Amino acid sequence: MASSVLQLNGTPWLPRKWDTRDILILKDHSGDFLPAAYVSRTFAPDQDTAAHVRRNIYTRNEQVFALGVALIELAYGSPLLSFIIAEDLDECGEVIPSTELSIANRLADRIGTREPENYANAVLRCIWCSFDTAKSDFDDSQFREKFFDGVVTPLQANWDYANGTGI
Repeated sequence: MASSVLQLNGTPWLPRKWDTRDILILKDHSGDFLPAAYVSRTFAPDQDTAAHVRRNIYTRNEQVFALGVALIELAYGSPLLSFIIAEDLDECGEVIPSTELSIANRLADRIGTREPENYANAVLRCIWCSFDTAKSDFDDSQFREKFFDGVVTPLQANWDYANGTGI
């Protein structure tokens, strides 16, 4: 998923605002998951999705934040909103624009207790968009490089290790 975010950003295949419903993970005949995730996207004629999506002012890069959320959901095995607590809501108990960020921050802070260091650090970088760059968009080559080094590479190392192909 991380490399797909890097490769597909700015294309119709990956909208600015996406979530795990846009990702398809296939199973083989025995029911085991295949080692890849695919973007599931339907294109409607004359569809202008950008006009219908409001920018989330609480995140520096919505696609990177969405990846962090997806990684959290995979690690915890549940949708992000299933972890709502009272502090994530407004005084009337309603979801507010910062609810997802509040939940993601809380779960990301604890992810190191349940996932390997590379995975946990990649999640934290995505949720906080912490790449030590002035810009936080994929149009910036330094940001793309830091994203690759800080998210794609560590996750690939974990994958390789888990499958016996890494050191």
